[in-house]
Amino acid sequence: MEMTENENEKMMNGCPGDGSLSEQEILDIQRYRMVLEVGFMNRHWNRITEEDIDALTQVTQKPDECDVFYHWDHNSRFHLRLMQCYGDPYALKKLEEALADQQPAFVRERLKLWKKPAFSERPLIHEEIIDAIRDGRKLLACKLLEADIRTM
Repeated sequence: MEMTENENEKMMNGCPGDGSLSEQEILDIQRYRMVLEVGFMNRHWNRITEEDIDALTQVTQKPDECDVFYHWDHNSRFHLRLMQCYGDPYALKKLEEALADQQPAFVRERLKLWKKPAFSERPLIHEEIIDAIRDGRKLLACKLLEADIRTM
């Protein structure tokens, strides 16, 4: 189901920010998030507890139907919950800010590709990250996390 320009504009009106990020700024945010998130995972891997893994698993659950904003919010909750594992409120706050900055660009790109599966697919890569953490495969978890960030 393709959306019209008017429908796209209505959806964007619900998105914070003016969407004026340049392509370079979007890439800068991605790189920042890779350094922040993958760096924390690599350095503070040992702080992830079984309770954290259970909480992350719960965060990956989502309904079959959702819109682009829910999809972004759901994705953000996973990344924020993962960052929360490391016990650094400053880093968590900075990730929140980066995700908020990145949201308009994500929404705009996803609306160009408007198809229900783009928003209703379960976040399999999040589940793969959790499995790698559970199995003690730090390098794989870091690589999957980086790949996930690159797709946004």
